[in-house]
Amino acid sequence: MTGAPNPTEAGRFGSAAAEHAPLGALAACLFALCGLHAWHGHWIGDFWEHSAVVRELATHPIGPRHPLLRIDAPHAFANPYALIVATFCRLAGVSSVTGLAAAALVNLAMLIVALRVFVGRVAPERAGTTSFFTLLFMLFLWGRKPWDFSGFYHISAVIHTLAYPSAFAFWVALLLLAIQAKRVERGGLRRLLVAVPLGSVVLLSHPITFLFVATGMAALALNSRRPLLEAAISSMSVLVSGLLALAWPYFPLWALLTGGAAAYDASNVVMYSRVLVRTFPASIGLPLLVAEWRRTSRKSAVVWVGLLIAIYAFGHLTGRYSYGRVIFFIVFLLQLEIAKSVARLRADIDAHGFLLRARIPEASVVIVCVLLSAPALIGALRDTVRYERTDAGYHFLNHEVPQYDVMMAEAQTGWIASSFGGKLVASPQPLAFVSDFEQRERRSAVTAFFRATTPSTERLRLLGKYGASYVLVARSSSVDPTAAPESVLRALGTVTYEDGRFVLVRAAPSPSATDASSAPRSTANP
Repeated sequence: MTGAPNPTEAGRFGSAAAEHAPLGALAACLFALCGLHAWHGHWIGDFWEHSAVVRELATHPIGPRHPLLRIDAPHAFANPYALIVATFCRLAGVSSVTGLAAAALVNLAMLIVALRVFVGRVAPERAGTTSFFTLLFMLFLWGRKPWDFSGFYHISAVIHTLAYPSAFAFWVALLLLAIQAKRVERGGLRRLLVAVPLGSVVLLSHPITFLFVATGMAALALNSRRPLLEAAISSMSVLVSGLLALAWPYFPLWALLTGGAAAYDASNVVMYSRVLVRTFPASIGLPLLVAEWRRTSRKSAVVWVGLLIAIYAFGHLTGRYSYGRVIFFIVFLLQLEIAKSVARLRADIDAHGFLLRARIPEASVVIVCVLLSAPALIGALRDTVRYERTDAGYHFLNHEVPQYDVMMAEAQTGWIASSFGGKLVASPQPLAFVSDFEQRERRSAVTAFFRATTPSTERLRLLGKYGASYVLVARSSSVDPTAAPESVLRALGTVTYEDGRFVLVRAAPSPSATDASSAPRSTANP
């Protein structure tokens, strides 16, 4: 015999559902936008490098070769996330592009779940409402033209960056930090059996996110009744995570952290450009952070932000500009503090019985956020529905060019083509574990090859030097007098494929051509 429903439990369930309704609605809208973008396939930027890595790992899960160049060197993106996606692609029989598109949606779902779990541990009062505002602010509470880089999740970046390892590392980091907060509160060491391996995964997948984890572990330790002991335990767990990560077989982590990552510093100088203009709305969180410290006597959030600011300053002072990427986590923690204050204000109004009035600050905040990021929101919608698939027209390479043959292709064309055809002569983006000299030489070779004034003998020499057996020519509707005419490039060999967008030329054998075993080699930088 079933008893009557408990009115108290029913009311509690209804209250929880009402509290989480805005978060669910925002998550649904975001999922619809990102799902449409994933289906439409307008992928840009580093997506294609990650796609090439996943393709290589799906082909050779054990002992992969370099995903972009035919050289003997590891690649820094061959991380646990890429291996997981590659395993899915191999088992499901789908391409690396499809695998990453699916992973983007999984990352989004897990990010929302992890955010709610994290907020529930560090700000348990009104956690549902605070989670809603934190997600809202993360998407919209930015200044003018925030950085469109991996590791950022504002509305103009999130549709592109969800497929990246940084998104995977972020939600894993949030879960790890929630575990740390619970462990500090309740004591014990058993939860470290989960936290330590997760830390290794974060470090390998996105080292900058590991700085968020390491500083968070240290800051949350201050909430313990025995902060010095807890700080020592947290420091040891971070150290053990790092030591475990050193055993990763796909690239030398120590070499990456002690020098290899410097390859990315030049592209991250922009992290120190127009900082206040890009982030000024989040500065509201600074006085709120101090006020929260005084109200609760807990200084973990202040220390956390302070440590990240110190890392950010260190990057600027030393010229290691990649450390500037921690600016996202500084802004995120300030956005969380603002979210806590808005949720508290809403609860105070609601407590006085003014239900409709309680919705006024909520609606006002949503309107202000959308207005602040209106151009970015419009841009995200345009990117999602207006442009064609970035890989449209490239799929013929799957059956025309063997994966380990080399293609001579212009920078942007080759960047995408590497997910479908063979290896490239040069990468348009910097690579760890390949010397700066070799990268510059390779890019110069590609530029010279497609220059109109370069003699055919020099083109043949470059094909032979880099063992390139195919030339991929992107047709253009406009005439560029500085570019080599198509007829000249066709004369280098036999045309094996052509359509309205591309011409593929099988280069004639050259006496100086080299096979795979004698192609230019490079080794990991010390």
